[in-house]
Amino acid sequence: MMDSATLSAPDALASAVRKVRWRLLPIFVVMFIVNYVDRVNVSFIKPQLEASLGIGATAYGLGAGLFFWGYAVFEVPANLALERMGARRWLTLIAAVWGALAALLAFVRTKEEFYTLRSCWAPPRPASSPASSTPSRAGSPRRNAAGPWRSS
Repeated sequence: MMDSATLSAPDALASAVRKVRWRLLPIFVVMFIVNYVDRVNVSFIKPQLEASLGIGATAYGLGAGLFFWGYAVFEVPANLALERMGARRWLTLIAAVWGALAALLAFVRTKEEFYTLRSCWAPPRPASSPASSTPSRAGSPRRNAAGPWRSS
């Protein structure tokens, strides 16, 4: 077995990239799972919203749809904020906002509060996926930027 002093530059680079990927991959997998659950979490509470708040199918659909309209509207501004703030600060901000808004969902008492909360949930979210992939792109050589599925 060769020690790190005798590795050639390409071998050392490949070794470093491999180590970074194995350390970041589990974090990214957890982030994407939490991201998915967060996107669909309102569907888990639909029966409780209907029973306790009297929110009907139309009001529920509007509340759920407000998130996606906001998501579409804030796509470009959120990615500009990501570029300006950097991935580390942006992901920290997103995590704090997600946590606060998820906690506030427990205190919703009217459909207007539900609408407001769903509208506030959207602005930071669009850049969460690009932000989570930024560190892996920055730490990866340019030839590996497309990932392991690259055909050439």
